[in-house]
Amino acid sequence: MSMPKIPDIEPNITLTRTQVIDMMLASVATEGLGLSHILNAQSEKILRFVNDEHTGVKDILQLNHSLDKVLRSVISSQFLIQLRLGDILQLEERIVEEEEICIEEEEYEE
Repeated sequence: MSMPKIPDIEPNITLTRTQVIDMMLASVATEGLGLSHILNAQSEKILRFVNDEHTGVKDILQLNHSLDKVLRSVISSQFLIQLRLGDILQLEERIVEEEEICIEEEEYEE
């Protein structure tokens, strides 16, 4: 999977609203991709334990505790990502509404 292309950011830049929203969405997508990599690594860890004949109860309990902590962290991060995505989509809707109002006002003035 390829990484989103985020432009080089210099101190003095000019971005359109659409570009800002695109960058915010790319940020959310990158975070989601990172979380999927974390979950994949945890699944590989589980597979190693399942395939190891010498795994004891203590090892399994430690794995379970570790997985619990990671999954709780991923779920929390996913919740925050969902909130940010909702905020971005609301921002985009407001921008579209403002642009429609401006167009209507221009047409009315003509």
